Amino acid sequence: MLSFLGIVFLWPLLLITALIIKLDSPGPAFFKQKRVGKNGKIFYFYKFRNMVKNAERIKKKYLHLNEANGPVFKIRDDPRYTRVGKFLSHTGLDELPQLVNILKGEMSLVGPRPLPINEEKQIPKKWQNKRRQAKPGLACSWLLKGAHELSFKKWMELDLEGIEKSSFNYDLSVFLETVFLGINLAVQKALNAYSFPLPKNNRVFNLIKKLSITIQESFSFILLSLAYFFGIGVTAIIAKTTGKHFLEMKAKKTSWQKHIESKDLKKMY
Repeated sequence: MLSFLGIVFLWPLLLITALIIKLDSPGPAFFKQKRVGKNGKIFYFYKFRNMVKNAERIKKKYLHLNEANGPVFKIRDDPRYTRVGKFLSHTGLDELPQLVNILKGEMSLVGPRPLPINEEKQIPKKWQNKRRQAKPGLACSWLLKGAHELSFKKWMELDLEGIEKSSFNYDLSVFLETVFLGINLAVQKALNAYSFPLPKNNRVFNLIKKLSITIQESFSFILLSLAYFFGIGVTAIIAKTTGKHFLEMKAKKTSWQKHIESKDLKKMY
């Protein structure tokens, strides 16, 4: 439901981003790649293209520049980035098309990040099996705590911790913090581009963090209230329908009722 609403409300941003990518460099606006999902299922993972058209073919040329720890490949200032692509990657905006993956049921809003097949196969079994128990996600605590600046071991530990802690409140908190972190980074990079750096003590981010907690608590309260009144409504309908049916059966004296008349019909109901 949330991914559908996200697509509905964000379609102008998605369209504008796709157009800018097309104008910035030759190639498609979207990038798709086979990734590993829940229970090892392979699916096509979508994102905005942030690199040159033949980025996968020339990847071997830059393997020696890999900054990530473990079996994954990541260069913060990857020479394959396009001008727009670098901004999209560093702010997380290139991940927005994954709302389609969530809508299709291949991913979740919160969960361990999905990896390409060749990288996922290299994860030690003790971590791989546990990661595969959950749907991969758009947001996760690893992104909030430093992403590729962390060691691969720490990354896996955070993923497993997230799977263990997973609950409505926890997932909502991680998702909102990730969204607001992305907004903050986008604003900061835009201001830096025009030589208006944010102060070191970033009050905007602190305010956004407080706002995310308020939204989370309000949303939880609304859902609990709806669940409470829904429960009362369903109980009333069941009671009314069952009671009416019981009275009709008693009045009609059907052969079925006569057959079991020796039993306590009211108790049975």
